[in-house]
Amino acid sequence: MQKRNIIKQCPSCGGDLTITKLTCKNCMLELSGEFSTSDSFEGVSDEQKDFIRLFLKYEGNLSKMQDLPGENYLSVKNKLNGINRVIGNNEDNEMRDIFKREDQKVTKIIKEKLKSNGGKGTMSMLKGEDMDIYLSADNEGVIASGYPILTMKWGMFEEIVKKASLLGGNMLRGDAGSQAGAKIGSEDLPLDSIDAFVSMKYFNRQKGETTTRRSTYFAAVLDWAGIATNCRSRGQGGYIELEPDFLDYGKE
Repeated sequence: MQKRNIIKQCPSCGGDLTITKLTCKNCMLELSGEFSTSDSFEGVSDEQKDFIRLFLKYEGNLSKMQDLPGENYLSVKNKLNGINRVIGNNEDNEMRDIFKREDQKVTKIIKEKLKSNGGKGTMSMLKGEDMDIYLSADNEGVIASGYPILTMKWGMFEEIVKKASLLGGNMLRGDAGSQAGAKIGSEDLPLDSIDAFVSMKYFNRQKGETTTRRSTYFAAVLDWAGIATNCRSRGQGGYIELEPDFLDYGKE
């Protein structure tokens, strides 16, 4: 017997139809009653179905999906949460999951601003171009579209701001030196610059070695978050200047 899709409305009056009898094809057992014609996916929109197909295509790999045009970590999570709500999965997977009890002030501010902007931000670089930032797939930091292999981890931001506070509120970026191949600890790449500091603390570089330019991205994120101002060079190289609320950060 050819199977047909369930008809949910009466073709005569348009009323809702109910299933009143179920029959087993093997033993011919019949069950009478009223049975629902709906299923948990009935309310899923066509757009959500397309997303489910995409999700299956990428085997649930959020890292790959957030790199698709127009997507980022939180946009993917939001779509998954919406589908879960429609099909009755009531687990609470809202964006607040990105927050942790141990988050410090700088981390909280960056996360809050990402959340308020739908999980994505657009920061301005000093050269004038805009750059997108978004959460890393593992929620351990921020990724900039211009440098996608760099995860700027929360602890790095915390330590940069604490170091800048200890330096009186200003901290050289060091990007000109690192870009030119200057050695860590040299006049062009001082130990207290962001590039030297981060490289030695987190990327296993040593004094006297060269390093990669990363400071421009850290500085731009801190500026975007309202934690520090990303300043142009005044003869000694570009730098960040902490906002007043962070001048004593880490000294409490």
